[in-house]
Amino acid sequence: MSDAPGRRHPRSRPQRAGRWAAALAAAVAVASTAWLPDERFSSEVVSHLLVGMVAPVLVVVAGLPVATAHRVGPARVRRWSRTGAVRALTNPGWIAAAFVLTPWALWLTPLVGVTHQPVAHAVVHAHMLLVGVLFVEHLVGRAPLPVRWSWPARLLAGAVVIASHGFLGLALLAQDRPLMAHHGASPAALADQRLGAQLMWVGGEIVAVPLLVWCLWRWIAHEERRARLDDLVRDLERPEAVR
Repeated sequence: MSDAPGRRHPRSRPQRAGRWAAALAAAVAVASTAWLPDERFSSEVVSHLLVGMVAPVLVVVAGLPVATAHRVGPARVRRWSRTGAVRALTNPGWIAAAFVLTPWALWLTPLVGVTHQPVAHAVVHAHMLLVGVLFVEHLVGRAPLPVRWSWPARLLAGAVVIASHGFLGLALLAQDRPLMAHHGASPAALADQRLGAQLMWVGGEIVAVPLLVWCLWRWIAHEERRARLDDLVRDLERPEAVR
């Protein structure tokens, strides 16, 4: 017996609850960075991991990009996706480059000396959150983006992210002086910086490896659906099926 019109299937309730929980967890991850001490390098690393990696994954798990596209409307989304600005801003090539290179620019360039300022701090977090959401959406999401990579390219991008966090962690561990002048130049500051480098290395991989596995699972599911569809088309094209 079919469900009554307008009534959601009971099996969708756990999914909705899970999406609400993921959205709430993403908000908590972003908000929790306000309580981290600014005077520690390791705290800055944790805040960037929360805003740039953990929160974006939770946003995509919650389906917020897809929900936003539904609210905007398919016709308007298609119209916007044809514009050069949207296609450029959501291009997977520059999104992946920004996602990988932003931490390097923040920690190993003169930008490291200004990111502790309130306005710059807010801009950096907004940039990391937006780029992170777009990157994760390109990897595993379902939102109607104008341009998408093939599944092998997505897996390669995920592998590059894992490698980049490892190399950045090693580069920070190799520093013999504190990078943030306002943190001081004491041995304790250098030790905290090395702790932050380890957190970046391990924390980045803790998020990136499951994301890579999720991408592989989505690829396998996509290929299985395409194979079933091809079988159905071949069955319909047989003469026996026409009779």
